[in-house]
Amino acid sequence: MDDKIKYGIEHSKRTSITIILKSNGEVIVRAPYGIPDDYIDNFVREKQSRILKRLSLMKSRIPQTELRKFEEGEEFPYLGKMYRLKLAENIIDIIEIKDEIYLDSNYKHNIKSLLKAFYRDKAQEYLEKRVKHLAEKTGFTYGSIKVTTAEKRLGTCTHYNDLRFSYLLIMFPPEISDYIIYHELSHIKEKNHSPRFWKLVEVYVPDYKQKKKWLKENINHYKFF
Repeated sequence: MDDKIKYGIEHSKRTSITIILKSNGEVIVRAPYGIPDDYIDNFVREKQSRILKRLSLMKSRIPQTELRKFEEGEEFPYLGKMYRLKLAENIIDIIEIKDEIYLDSNYKHNIKSLLKAFYRDKAQEYLEKRVKHLAEKTGFTYGSIKVTTAEKRLGTCTHYNDLRFSYLLIMFPPEISDYIIYHELSHIKEKNHSPRFWKLVEVYVPDYKQKKKWLKENINHYKFF
């Protein structure tokens, strides 16, 4: 078929097949180890009509500016500011951020994957320090901190008070990231979204409603991988 859907495959120890539609229009099939490619291809074909409809709907909701080519000259967010991507030679790391985001020109064909890894690594480094600071400031005790590439859930707090954050936080303005951190720290005491929980959040972020509104209005600008 001319309109055959292009998709990527992610294998894991899961027991079923599922299709993920990312905000940038990428289609990912998550399948158990050992599932033949032909089986996966037929699975996608059976759901092709539904997938195409959902992709069309998603595309109509995404601002054109978020459809990136991942090439030199494009601007990317980091802690609330925009930095232009520039290919460079003789830099120490593959990616460095100064006045611009510099990427080793020898890796120019892997810009997208390298940038994603860069964001995740920087988010882990930043959030470990920032969460520690805010927790000490408020008296909360948490378990571990892990950064993921999740985009729907920006943060979670487990039953054991382990904290999980999206790598998107390293792109946001610091005050927005702080709100999300305080939100999850508050779950250490209140494991729900009851009025008591929001009262607790308000103690640390008096204008949390404005922060929630900002996220609702701007989140799609940061979902470009």
